[in-house]
Amino acid sequence: MLKLERILGLVVCVFAISLSFRITYTWIVLVVGLLLWAIWKLILLVQGSNSRGDSKKHSLIEFGPLTLPLVAYGVAVAISGAGRPVVEYGHLTTKEILASIETLRAFVVYFWAFDIFKRCPRFRIPAVFCVLVTAAISGVFAVVQQIRNWHPWSGAYLQGTGFFSEPMAFSGVMQVFSLLALGLFLCDGFRRFPKPFNRKPVFLVVALANIAGLVFASERGAWVGFTFAALGMTAILSLRTFAVSLATLIAAMAAGWFFIPVIKARLLPMLSGQNDFGISSRMMIWSRAYHEFLKAPLAGIGTTRFPHVDAKGATDLGKNYLAHAHNNALQFLSTAGVIGFCTYLWITISAITISLIHFFRNTSSGKGWMNFKQRCERGIALGLFGTLVSLTTAGLTEYNFGTGQVRLALWFVLALLSTDL
Repeated sequence: MLKLERILGLVVCVFAISLSFRITYTWIVLVVGLLLWAIWKLILLVQGSNSRGDSKKHSLIEFGPLTLPLVAYGVAVAISGAGRPVVEYGHLTTKEILASIETLRAFVVYFWAFDIFKRCPRFRIPAVFCVLVTAAISGVFAVVQQIRNWHPWSGAYLQGTGFFSEPMAFSGVMQVFSLLALGLFLCDGFRRFPKPFNRKPVFLVVALANIAGLVFASERGAWVGFTFAALGMTAILSLRTFAVSLATLIAAMAAGWFFIPVIKARLLPMLSGQNDFGISSRMMIWSRAYHEFLKAPLAGIGTTRFPHVDAKGATDLGKNYLAHAHNNALQFLSTAGVIGFCTYLWITISAITISLIHFFRNTSSGKGWMNFKQRCERGIALGLFGTLVSLTTAGLTEYNFGTGQVRLALWFVLALLSTDL
C-alpha cells in the first residue's frame, strides 16, 4: 500500500510538470493518475471493510470546500438551454445535455488532487516545486521565442508560447504559476523546497522566470490582471510592501516600454487611437453575446450553442471566427443565463474567501511566523488569492474560465487549499 502511494505521489508530480506542456500530455498523465487513484481507493475500501472495529474512521473520498459551488455550476451547465427559443435552436436534447456535461471534465482534477493532498499532505510541496520549476523553464523558452521569433512547435505568433502551441492558454497558465511563485517569495514560503531552491536568490530567479513567461506571452489582459493581483497581494501584507510593489511595477513598466519591443507593439495601437482588431472584435462579440442573453436570460441558450461570429483580422493566425464571448461574465450569461452566472460568482467568491481564510489562519499574531510550514502555507494562499484576482480581472476581456489548460492548472493548485488544514 505504501509503495502504491509513493507511485501515486510520483504521478502527481509528473502531472504538475505536464501542466506546462500541451494539454494532450496533461490528460494522458491525468488518466493514469485517475486509474491509480481508483485502485488506491478500492484497496482502502477493502481494508476498511476488514477492520470494522477500528475506532479511527475516514471517509473514502475527501471532498474539498469548493465541492458545493462546483456541483451547482455543473447543474447550471446541464440545464442550460432550457427555455430558449425552440425555433431558432431546436429542442434541448439528451445528446446536447451530455455534451454540456462533458465540458466539465477538467473539474475532476480538483476532486482527484484534493483527496490525494488531504490524505497524503507530504505530496503537496513536491508538487508545487515541480510546477514552479517547470513553468520557469517554460517562461525562459517564451522569452527566447518572442525575442528571436523562434516558434518550433507553434505558429509564428508575435507572442511567446513556452511549450504550448498558442499564447492565450500559455498566458493564462503563467498567471497561475507566476503569482503562486510571487506569493511564496513574498512570504518566504520557498524555504521548504530542496536545496538550492530554498535560498532566496535562487528562488528569486525561479519567480522572475515565471513572471517573464507571463510578460512575453504578451496578452494585455493578463498584464492588467497580474498588476492588480500583485498590488492586492502586497496590500494584504503591509502598506510598506504595497508601496515598494507599486514603485517596482512602475519602474518595470517604464523599462519594459523602452527595452522590450513587444510591449510597445501590443500597447501602442491602443494608445495612439489606431484600429486595434483585438478591441474591435471584442466589442462586436460582446454585443452579440448580450443579444444572445436576452433570448434566454434565465438558463441561457446552452453551453454548446454559442454562435461562431466572423472576425477576420482579429488574430493573425488560426481561425477567422470567434467561438466564445471573450468575457467570462457574458459567456455565462449568454450560454447558461443568470443561473450559470450566479454559480460562476459563487465559485469565484468561495475560492477567494477560502484562500484568504487559509492565509490568515497561517498568519501569526506576533511579528513573525512560527515555522517554515506556516510560511509556505501562507505563501500558497497568498499566491492563489492573487491568481484568482488576476484571472477574474483578465476574464473581463477573455474567456479564460473555459480554457482547458488554464482550468486544469487552476483546479490543481486550488486543491492545495483546505478549510481545516
